[in-house]
Parts: sequence; C-alpha cells; structure tokens
Amino acid sequence: MTVILGVIFLAGSMAQVTLRDGSQPGSPVEAVSIEGVRVGGALLGLDRVKSVEGEFARAWGEVAGAADEAWRVRQRFERGDLAGAEVIAEALLTRLGGKQGPTTAMVAEALTRVRVKRGSQTGALESWLMWYDGGSESKPLPSSFAPDLASRRAVLSDRWPTLSIDGASGLLSSLPPIWINVPSVQAWVRAGEKEISSEARRSAAYERLYRAAARFEVDGTPVDIGGLDLKLDGPKLVSEIVLARAGDTNERESARRDLLERLEGSPPAWLEAWVRAAIGRSMLKEEDPEVRRRGVLHLLHVPARLTSDSPYLAGVALAESARALLELGDRDGAEVIRAELMRDYPAHPALDWWGVRDWPARGGSNSVAAPAAGAHAGGTP
Repeated sequence: MTVILGVIFLAGSMAQVTLRDGSQPGSPVEAVSIEGVRVGGALLGLDRVKSVEGEFARAWGEVAGAADEAWRVRQRFERGDLAGAEVIAEALLTRLGGKQGPTTAMVAEALTRVRVKRGSQTGALESWLMWYDGGSESKPLPSSFAPDLASRRAVLSDRWPTLSIDGASGLLSSLPPIWINVPSVQAWVRAGEKEISSEARRSAAYERLYRAAARFEVDGTPVDIGGLDLKLDGPKLVSEIVLARAGDTNERESARRDLLERLEGSPPAWLEAWVRAAIGRSMLKEEDPEVRRRGVLHLLHVPARLTSDSPYLAGVALAESARALLELGDRDGAEVIRAELMRDYPAHPALDWWGVRDWPARGGSNSVAAPAAGAHAGGTP
C-alpha cells in the first residue's frame, strides 16, 4: 500500500505541460524559464505552451504572461497583422533581455521580417542579430514559422514579409552593411555607443562590423577590424565591404580586388548587388575622376538589373550616383538619376541624405560641400 501511495504521490507532483494545440507531451518537464519550457531534453518556445501544472507551476506563473504575449506575436504575424505583431514583439523582446532560445528566436524573426517590410534598416538589424544568435553553426537562422504557411502567404500577398536568407552565413539580402548618413543611422550610432556587446555572442563579429560601417558614415571614425575572426565567409564578406568604403587607400584597393573576385562566375543576385554597391561606393572615395566614373557604373548595375533583389541598395546606388555625377560636372545626368530616385523610391531614407536633399539650383555651384564629420548633417532625429 505504501508503494502504491508513493507512486500516486509522485505522479501527482510531476509537472504536466499542455501545448497550445491541446496536446500533452509524454516526457517530464525539466525546467521553466523566460527562454522556454524544457521537456524531454528539448526547449519549447513559450508561444507553444499553454500551461504547466505540478512542481513547475510557480515558475510557470512567473512567465505565463510572456507566453501569452509570445503566442499573440505569432498569431498576429501569421494572419498578417504586422503592426499589431510589431508592437507586442518590441515590448516582449525588451523583456527577454538578450536571452537566447526558441522564444527569443521566434519574436526576433517576426520583428525582423516586419521591420524589413516597412524599411527600418537599423531596427531590422537589431532584431536580426538576436535572431542570428538563436541559431547554430550548421543552421544559422532556422525559421520559427512552418512551411505550411505558404497558403496564407498567397492570400496575404504583398502584406507577407518574406526574406532572402543566405543559408551558409545567415546574412539577409535586405540588410547589407551599407549605410548613408541620415537621422535614423545617426541615432542608432549614438545609442550603440552606450552598449557593450558581448564578444561571446555568435553575432559579435557582424554587429561590430555593421556598427563600424555606420559610425564611419556618420562621423568618419576609422574602422578597426583587429581581433575579428574572419575565417568564415560571412564575416569576411562583410569586412571586405566595410573596408572597401572605410579603410585607408591600401585597404580600399585590397578590398575591391577581393570583391571583384566575387563577381566571377554567376554569384547570386543579392550578392552581386552587395558587391556592385560596395565597389562603386569605394571608388567614389577616390580623387581620380575616371575611377569615380567607373564607380558610378558599378552602382548603376543595381537599379538597372538588381532592384527586385535589393530595393534598399538600388535607392542608395541612385542617390550616390546622382551626387557623384553632379560633382563630376554632369548635371543633366545627375538630375535624371535623382528624379528616378524620387519617383521610384518616394519613401527611401536616401531622400533625407544631404547629398540628395541639399541639391544646388541651376546657375549656382555644381556641388555642396559635404558636412564636417560628426556634424550630423541629416538633422536631429
């Protein structure tokens, strides 16, 4: 009788987890935290869990609110309510406080897709870094959303925020390490100066390179890549793009050579867009007018052939090309390109860049001096 009572007591004290789909995993609950619920050695995202009873009920009570919010993020995102999903996801990601695991990965992925959809480059980068940290070496960015959502995507059509992800590096084609000096980038650079990124994070190399590229555009801060592990091709590619623009003369030339090699063969369209834009913007840093003209030709490949693969870069390329041609004395060509930018990309951040915004009237000088480094020419955000 004692043995039977002991078995009954043990069964009653064991934690029981119920998932949102009504199922109950047979394995015991091992841990409950803001990162998720560990069942049978696997960590389940909070969005998948409806309740936990038994010995972990108290721990569940502390995260049940976050679980409801995570579930609402998923539900709103999957039905196309992107604005509603973003509001909840932003608050929840702050609460998660940099934790890793499936809960953070799902929220960060949804937020990244929404922000890319509405053109928030800095915001999307922040959430992408958190999403990337939730991956593994073999699969950097596993998606939290099932393939059977294809039918919903067809129904939602242009509202569904799709992404092109490089499976090997985890890089997103819509988030190149290429910035222009506008208020949103200035604000992101200033906010980043207060943060200390952990070198233990998987995304540390990416974050350091992306931030270095942004700081250079805003205030001319030299780029230092010392200590970075560039053995993997993803960080190596990003470093080449950053140094092609922000390095010294020798570093720029070396980076351009490496990038030109990436154009050999048939690179993916997103990669060609990144490389063309990087080489072109690098050449615009040189003094030789002929080199700068060749830079414009590289840039114009993007809006001419690769717009669908990188609309953000297409706008940047048009803006940089227009300004460069103006400074090279080709006002007619510059104004045609500037007009194309304003017509085809009416919400592009490049429209707030001084090189496009502060356009000299005909009859005056063909150029406006670039603002002094650190002057935040884009205005107060």
